[in-house]
Amino acid sequence: MKIKKKLNNNAIITKNEQNQEIIVVGKGIAYGKTINSLVEKKKIYKIFVPENKGDKKRISDMVQQIPVQYIEISEKIISYARREYKLVLNESIYLSLTDHISSSIERYEQGVFLKNKFLWEIKHFGSVAKF
Repeated sequence: MKIKKKLNNNAIITKNEQNQEIIVVGKGIAYGKTINSLVEKKKIYKIFVPENKGDKKRISDMVQQIPVQYIEISEKIISYARREYKLVLNESIYLSLTDHISSSIERYEQGVFLKNKFLWEIKHFGSVAKF
């Protein structure tokens, strides 16, 4: 896999075996690298395969603006849900959850605290739900 475009030190655009453009994320995956440099597979954390140009732009924007740690957190949460509850989730959940985590942390750092109007329902139904 060769780097076609660097998005930042943690994300690149490249092509997969089917010649599709993909976005590859990994801590320091592009650090000190140039276009056409080979990607170290052990550094790959997540691969996004955009279905269209809109998805490609959304994913590119996200990985350029959001710390890679938030993508890692999302991956752990999603992997847990799939493993423990046998959930089948759409790949777009990575974008949505990562964006949610990022905006929540940003609000927290700015001292903006939102009151969750559904907290009682979440606690109540979460304790009685059977997956």
